[in-house]
Amino acid sequence: MKKLYILFIAILISTASFGQTTLTPGDIIIIGLQADTPKTFRFVPLVDLDAGTEIYFTDSGWQGSNFRATEGALLYTAPIAITAGTNILYTGSGGDYGDFVRDNAAGLGSNGVNLSASGDQVIALQGTAASPTFIFAIQSNSTEWQVGSNDANQSDLPTGLTAGETAIALGVGSGAESEYDNIYYSGITAGTKAVILAAIAESSNWVGNNSTGTMISSNFTISTASVVENNIEGFAMYPNPVTNGEVRLTSNSNVEKQVEIYSMLGKQVYNKTVKPNETINVSNLNTGMYMMRVVENGKLATRKLVIK
Repeated sequence: MKKLYILFIAILISTASFGQTTLTPGDIIIIGLQADTPKTFRFVPLVDLDAGTEIYFTDSGWQGSNFRATEGALLYTAPIAITAGTNILYTGSGGDYGDFVRDNAAGLGSNGVNLSASGDQVIALQGTAASPTFIFAIQSNSTEWQVGSNDANQSDLPTGLTAGETAIALGVGSGAESEYDNIYYSGITAGTKAVILAAIAESSNWVGNNSTGTMISSNFTISTASVVENNIEGFAMYPNPVTNGEVRLTSNSNVEKQVEIYSMLGKQVYNKTVKPNETINVSNLNTGMYMMRVVENGKLATRKLVIK
């Protein structure tokens, strides 16, 4: 009986220690892809990962309803609980590296992840090729995701991801083979999840080249808001893009809102308590993309704001 009790406790400990964090789009970001030797990519989770969490990374292109599966996949398994903001490196030409293991079982291809200097993609997902949940994607072959991609350097937009938000295309131009060998994120590394995602999505925060450079290797600092995120009922912001220097906010509650606006470098450029139906004057802000953070009755909404 004592042995059975000890075994039961051991199973409980094992189960508690190695769970699986179910991820949604934008829960991780890929902050660099280097196809020149040494071939590397880095990713950063924006949420905590339980020990045992599994994430696939593949350079096989998505074709709208299935993978081309002519390339390969790596399975990353969190060895311990991973704190949001941890900067994680893969390097190599398809083989095992650290907590990344070459994996052929998911149907994502069997030839290994070997990033091409003619343009390539790294797609992060959970599940299998037959039933994927896409988390984030990046490509270096073009500034546009392809439609009907037809070679190993191309990919359609992974289903469920949003171009320019959770799927970043960062080539030289919009042509299908207008590529950089290497692309590196160079923006802010501290802020809320929403602010970091907005900074990642801004192409001016990236550097592309055809010779090796330096990726950010330090950990990110992911701050948490003390309010409920993206939960303001009926929230709307208009017009967006802003062309006349004015923007309005509406919601189901006719109450004051605390409004903050941040540049893509993380600098706060506006902070005011806005009354119901009050116009927000942004005429003093330069053209470009910003992040607006709105708090109402302890609830938060974050939106991209484009000023033209």
